[in-house]
Amino acid sequence: MSNIFIAKDLAQPIDIVELLSAGIQIYYPLTTYLQVGILFVPPIGRIKIYIQQEALTEDILIQFKVFELHVPITLFLLFFNLGIAHFYSNSFLSYLGNLKASIQETITKQLQRNLGDALINVKALEKEEAPGK
Repeated sequence: MSNIFIAKDLAQPIDIVELLSAGIQIYYPLTTYLQVGILFVPPIGRIKIYIQQEALTEDILIQFKVFELHVPITLFLLFFNLGIAHFYSNSFLSYLGNLKASIQETITKQLQRNLGDALINVKALEKEEAPGK
């Protein structure tokens, strides 16, 4: 018969608040692989600036904390709102790019079908005209 031991730490319920982030981090792309991240953390007015770079793949990132600022609330809200606006505008531009590619693909497929049908009709007309000559 085996004995089963449960650690006291594992038996405690998990506090969900501890799993959540302490702040909101917004990234501004500088190049394809380099981004500046601004972390907005409580209390209001505290901002941490990071530089983030992709190492080998999109999943592996290297992040360096550059400095931490204590700014007035109005400046804090300005940076935060600019970050939110950047996120939405970037998402909207991405959506428009995908929509444009989708429409171009649909139009290209329709044109190819129409050209194929036209070629079949032309060949059928040529066969009908050939015996009559």
